[in-house]
Amino acid sequence: MDNQQAKEILALYRAGLDEAGDPFFSEALAQAQRDPELGRWFEKQCAIDAAMREKFQQITAPADLARQILAERKIVRPAVWWERPALWAAAAAAIVLAVLAGYLLRQTETPTFQAYRKNMANLVSGEYKMMLETNDLIVIRQFLGKNHGASDYILTKELEKLPGEGCALIKWHGQRVSLVCLDRGHDDDLFLFIVDRTALPDPPLGQSAEFARVNNMTTASWTVGDKTYVLASKASEEDLRKFL
Repeated sequence: MDNQQAKEILALYRAGLDEAGDPFFSEALAQAQRDPELGRWFEKQCAIDAAMREKFQQITAPADLARQILAERKIVRPAVWWERPALWAAAAAAIVLAVLAGYLLRQTETPTFQAYRKNMANLVSGEYKMMLETNDLIVIRQFLGKNHGASDYILTKELEKLPGEGCALIKWHGQRVSLVCLDRGHDDDLFLFIVDRTALPDPPLGQSAEFARVNNMTTASWTVGDKTYVLASKASEEDLRKFL
């Protein structure tokens, strides 16, 4: 493992929350202890993370937020979160999370496709928050388009049959990545990342999906026209193939 690979992993490490003994982080952490330059970079990274967590803790959610979220779950109302003043705190938290994710992903100095795929899969491997929650795929396209994301993406016939869960926008080396979450009726939702193929120096060249395992996620990647797609899920490769 070189320092570049170590940075890609350490950019996802949350001091005090993640276990140092986790096999995913242990080698990179050990390298940061051996290499002074990498160690200084990592200390700065941890300081920034701590500052961001402090900002999160300063956001106060409305007392009845849980009731409102449960009451409006799965209801297709595209502008709910910004039209209801009581949900401004929740919206602010989602936006800050998106900004934080964008910052962490920018830490990779070389924006290779492998690094992009790994970071995107890791981003949705645990807890996550959509900027918009709706089961309407048309509303998702409209939201992404209005917020300067990709709205002309192409879904496979099987993906088009699924209801949506929501969507988000992520920054990757100055590029906007559109995330579409699809509900397959299990705990392992499908996450489709769409980015301009020019944002990556080595995107997949064909429309045939390339499969790769990223920790606990299975990914399928392909390129159609000017867009590169990464589909990620906790499902097996066999299950993921059913949607391509």
